[in-house]
Amino acid sequence: MRLVLVGLEERLASSFRLSRRCAVDGQSLCDARGVLSVEMLRPLVRAAWGPDTCYPDAREEWQPENPARAQCGMTAFVVQDLLGGDLVLGEVQVDGVKVGNHYWNRLPDGTEVDFTADQFFPAEVVANGQVVHRPPDAPRRCREQYELLRERVLTALPSAPSS
Repeated sequence: MRLVLVGLEERLASSFRLSRRCAVDGQSLCDARGVLSVEMLRPLVRAAWGPDTCYPDAREEWQPENPARAQCGMTAFVVQDLLGGDLVLGEVQVDGVKVGNHYWNRLPDGTEVDFTADQFFPAEVVANGQVVHRPPDAPRRCREQYELLRERVLTALPSAPSS
């Protein structure tokens, strides 16, 4: 099965379906309102990472000891799919010089969450974060890695109860 995100309507429908999948083995994946929680989503995302979900040009850098390395874009898109909110894009700097970009999320309540914040080396600093608009067909770059990560995370969520 190939998952393709078509737009806001599908994200909203997906969120609605997720609200019916709030427990697995007696453990809640949702908060008191029945909304998927960051705390419960985080380990599912981390377990879904691998060298096949990171940026292809950084695959050599990826190691199980630092599984968040080069996963930020795909992860931020998947988190937005499931929790909503905005994408935030910042610069990765070393000694004040830009060496890359970094994505994270701002949830609908304004809380910023960064599932991949622990990927950085001591000299790397993230600066200048700005909310960016997600085009309807995004992500175009690393689409295969995004879809694989999204499929793994959705598969890890418990199934909706049968009607």
